[in-house]
Amino acid sequence: MKELSVTEVQAISGAGKIQDCLSAVFSDLFNDATRFLNNVFGLGYEAESAQQAGLDFGSRLGKNLEERLTGLLADIQNKVIG
Repeated sequence: MKELSVTEVQAISGAGKIQDCLSAVFSDLFNDATRFLNNVFGLGYEAESAQQAGLDFGSRLGKNLEERLTGLLADIQNKVIG
């Protein structure tokens, strides 16, 4: 039976999907919140700018989570396999 490296595990598990998902979620959230608040309070913010900020925020958050998960997988691999 072949032993998988951390890179192979990431490829199989869909690394990058967390980052993509969080980017989309926060992009939509920031966009919708800005549009709603503009309608209610007349703030005048650009929804597209808020959407881009949400995309950036979600991307950074997702990247950080993925890096931590990768580190955790590497630690488990080192302790279990040696």
